[in-house]
Amino acid sequence: MSPYETTTQTTAPLTYVRPDLSEIIDEVDGTGAEFVVTNHGRTVVTIVPRDELEGLIETLNILSDEATMRANSCCACRRPAANLAKLRSAFVFLKRS
Repeated sequence: MSPYETTTQTTAPLTYVRPDLSEIIDEVDGTGAEFVVTNHGRTVVTIVPRDELEGLIETLNILSDEATMRANSCCACRRPAANLAKLRSAFVFLKRS
């Protein structure tokens, strides 16, 4: 039996992932499931389909652009600048993770 099971998000240590990386990439690409790789118990990388990553980056870019948000939102749902600053911080954190 495999040391990891495929669900919407699978987690496995690097030592188990290394020999099966090509198969894992094919599975992520085919199923859209995320695959989290740990090293010494710490998450070091998450493998996601490219389309999903591009969509997340596009969404973060739109949400972090105050002019775009003002142009595309009504008065009731405008985001305050503080929320945009938090979003930018989260985006920087995600890019480093």
